[in-house]
Amino acid sequence: MGLKVTSKKIPPTQLGCKCLWACRSITLEYRVEFFNEFYKLADYSKQQGSLQRFIHPQIIKRRRHGKYEHPSESRRSHSFSYCLTLSGGSDVRVCLKTFCNTFAVTPRRVQFVGEKILVDKMDMSEKRGGARYSFSDQTAWTYKIIEHIATFFYGNAY
Repeated sequence: MGLKVTSKKIPPTQLGCKCLWACRSITLEYRVEFFNEFYKLADYSKQQGSLQRFIHPQIIKRRRHGKYEHPSESRRSHSFSYCLTLSGGSDVRVCLKTFCNTFAVTPRRVQFVGEKILVDKMDMSEKRGGARYSFSDQTAWTYKIIEHIATFFYGNAY
């Protein structure tokens, strides 16, 4: 038997976010609806595609000048906005914290989806796991290594 993992749960109370976006307008009922719809997909790549609908890249308005010659050399060229679409069809912009708490995902997963959007990779298929190295050729390699070591000089060097 494997390790038993508890299921993800949405935070039970309304978030007390004090950001400048409309996080307070997302009620607990809407958050539960988004959460249930997201985890009903039950497939990592479908969930990534679902997150992709709510993440919108934006070119930054003003580059900060750091330790580089020209501001265009800055690695930061985009920022992201997170909009949740309510049942009436209206988009509500929320902060990253509220977005992550609504879907019970980590900020790193959201960042990963944003990076995929920027490089225009619509393939959100899961690449974790996969084929492992096969040790079937281990004996052949072992003999090759032993033969190679045998070619070294074993006598006194001086």
